[in-house]
Amino acid sequence: MNQKLLYFGLSLLFFLPIKAIQAQENGNPYRDSIVQLYGVVMTADSLRGIPSASVIVEGKGRGTITTNDGVFSIAVMKGDRITFSSVGFKNNTIKIPANLAENQYSVIQLLIS
Repeated sequence: MNQKLLYFGLSLLFFLPIKAIQAQENGNPYRDSIVQLYGVVMTADSLRGIPSASVIVEGKGRGTITTNDGVFSIAVMKGDRITFSSVGFKNNTIKIPANLAENQYSVIQLLIS
């Protein structure tokens, strides 16, 4: 009996995340407004990537950190405000343009000094 209960519990762990992802993709009326933002956070003087800088979507409670080269990737909605911060540097905030299209490259100058 306990073994059957264990298998049932483990099967739920595998199938529930898939359903949650499908619900997010299919039931989200703002799906077309979501874009994947890729970028590099660099210093203003030497143009070197800043490792472990925080990249936070304001008001959404989610974010990421940059790699050792300052590279990051995060899903955002058009119009979101993104705050970049790192120890020893001034915080910077940008707004994602509302007219940003999928597969469009946009240079957003963000050099932290």
